[in-house]
Amino acid sequence: MKRSPLQLATERLNAYIEDNAMRQSPTRMMVLERICALPQPFTGKQLEEVCAGEQISRGTVYNVLEVLQNAQIICPIASQPGSGHMQYELVTSIPSRMRYVCEMCGRQVEIRDKVLEKLIKTRYYYNFVPRRLSLLVYGVCKKCRLVK
Repeated sequence: MKRSPLQLATERLNAYIEDNAMRQSPTRMMVLERICALPQPFTGKQLEEVCAGEQISRGTVYNVLEVLQNAQIICPIASQPGSGHMQYELVTSIPSRMRYVCEMCGRQVEIRDKVLEKLIKTRYYYNFVPRRLSLLVYGVCKKCRLVK
């Protein structure tokens, strides 16, 4: 049976906590649950807003984001142009993420390029083993080009 993103993330977080001799925290789990429920990608500000009703401070939200990054549960991706907010997404079983990002409206469209994925996978990197690919291609979307 296929496990949910929350189950996979919880397992990874528990292993990370144990490996790093950290204490279990209900707050971390609550933030992780909120992240799994958010549309991906998300910003720290969006996470703050959904955690506000839970009496979780802004500092705690960002501390948990750091722990989740270190545990490789989430990864940062580019911020929307002009927003000043870093975006994050769950690290899933998908080994590559490629997106077109509109520099005018910030819209992001996920793309698949099997040729590029194969090229990256088969390329030899001296003293380096790639685990996942994240590629952002910046430009102007059709909708914004037509507005000009």
